[in-house]
Amino acid sequence: MRIVAEQAGFEVAEVLFDASGISWWASEQYLRDIPLMDPRSYYVTRSEATFTREQMASFVAYDQALNAMGRADCACFFLRKRSP
Repeated sequence: MRIVAEQAGFEVAEVLFDASGISWWASEQYLRDIPLMDPRSYYVTRSEATFTREQMASFVAYDQALNAMGRADCACFFLRKRSP
């Protein structure tokens, strides 16, 4: 992102990692042949969740740790125009 931003005349002012656990439980669902928008999906029907509360909490906790290390798979990049 830094290279692309610089090529476009910007600089990366800040990076905020904000993964929330969805990557983990969505991937686990896909392994079980449950697409994201399927009625069995946690995304669609939480009352029929495939995972326990403890499992969901572990997915979130893992992403929180990755966020803190700057290694999560979701991030917001704040750019600012470079000075000439």
